[in-house]
Amino acid sequence: MLARNAHRLEPRSPVAVRTATRVIAGVLALAVLVLGVLIAIEVGLAALERDPLVLPHDEWYQKARQRPWDDSSVRWLSAGIAAAGLVLLVVQLAPRGRRTLPGSSSSSPIVHEVGRRSLQRGLARTAGSIDGVEHASARVASARATIRVRTPRRDPGDLSERIREAVVPRLHDLDLDREPAVQVHVRHREEQR
Repeated sequence: MLARNAHRLEPRSPVAVRTATRVIAGVLALAVLVLGVLIAIEVGLAALERDPLVLPHDEWYQKARQRPWDDSSVRWLSAGIAAAGLVLLVVQLAPRGRRTLPGSSSSSPIVHEVGRRSLQRGLARTAGSIDGVEHASARVASARATIRVRTPRRDPGDLSERIREAVVPRLHDLDLDREPAVQVHVRHREEQR
């Protein structure tokens, strides 16, 4: 019963970030769709030699033809577009954390990978099954596995060591190329983070 919340594995922030990213992507996709339809309508109206519906493209065209390339407004606009493109390029090329940890068995030539989230869930479940643990979460990096547990006990005693003794064999059984070191953080339920 103390491990009833052990299924909560990750802090809410990665989920919130993922949700926010999806919402932003959806809004941007919708905006691009609306803009594309609007441009198609404007092009159709221009082909029929009618006045623009929303976008005053004829005025923009005349102003653009009157401005020389060395005008400061043209340079600032070009610099802004180039900076935005560079930011997008850097964001896309920035290295991201691996989603899997590589492994291979010493007794077999088979190479395998272990999903990071799956491993985090398993380690949290293992830690959450230990007597005295109210809530457990796990974060796994290539060099370290951090287990955070909350306990109702004011004096956790050897809880940290019992968690380590349960988690380390589980990691060892996975035959990871680089077995992460285990860190255990125990706090009482009333302590602030």
